This record gives sequence, structure tokens and C-alpha cells, in this order.
Amino acid sequence: MSSRADHHGPALGRRHPSLTANRFLDGRLVPGRGLPDVRWHGAKLGEPGWHDPHGRLLAFKRTGGHDEEDLHVIRNAIDAATEVMVPDVTGRTWHAPLDTAQRSRHDIVARAAQKPRAARRHCARPRGVVVLEARA
Repeated sequence: MSSRADHHGPALGRRHPSLTANRFLDGRLVPGRGLPDVRWHGAKLGEPGWHDPHGRLLAFKRTGGHDEEDLHVIRNAIDAATEVMVPDVTGRTWHAPLDTAQRSRHDIVARAAQKPRAARRHCARPRGVVVLEARA
């Protein structure tokens, strides 16, 4: 018997082969997309807080390759909910396949059940991880 994470988790990995790329992400342009492979953020876009000794929130936008959706991942290690800006994705809408702040059985959402999120901000719950996928 497989768990729900086993059932849905591999599907996310199969849709995003760039997550298993064996190279350092350095901001180089993704062929055919003209966008950097990664952009690092904090609660504000473009402000990852690398030099903040108390920084405990990190987000990044990973540009997908050919036929692969972009991802935005938010990791909040803070003990409080934090409002986080979400980058715009022209012609696409963010969907959330994973949000560890949700109750078990609702933290991993099957692709067909995901609802579009039009908001430019996301409330990152305490000590949680959120994965957003950009879809047309």
C-alpha cells in the first residue's frame, strides 16, 4: 500500500526534471526561455537576506525547461506566519501542489484538484514549505 506522499510526490518530480539537474544553479539563462534558472528571494522579491544572521525565510523561483512549469518554493523556518511576495509569471497562474502547513491529507494536492492562486502574496505559515507551480 503506498502513502499519499508516494502517490503524489513522484508526480511532482516527474513534471520537474530540472529539480534533479546535477549542476549548480547560478542564474544562467534557460535555453528557449530567456529567464534565469533560479532567482533567490526572501519575504520580498529579490531580497534573499543572505547577510541577515537572523534570516529564517528563503524562497526561490526555479525556471522550468522546455515543457516544464516554473516553480516557486517558500521555506519559512520562523515561528510566525509571514507574508511573502510571489513573482508574476506572465500568461500563467500559480497553483499549490504542496503546502506543509495544511492538515495531513490536505498538504499534498493532486494536480486536478489544485485551484489557481491569483494573489501576489502568500501567507507562509510557521515552519512550513510551500511549492507553487506556474501553469497556463
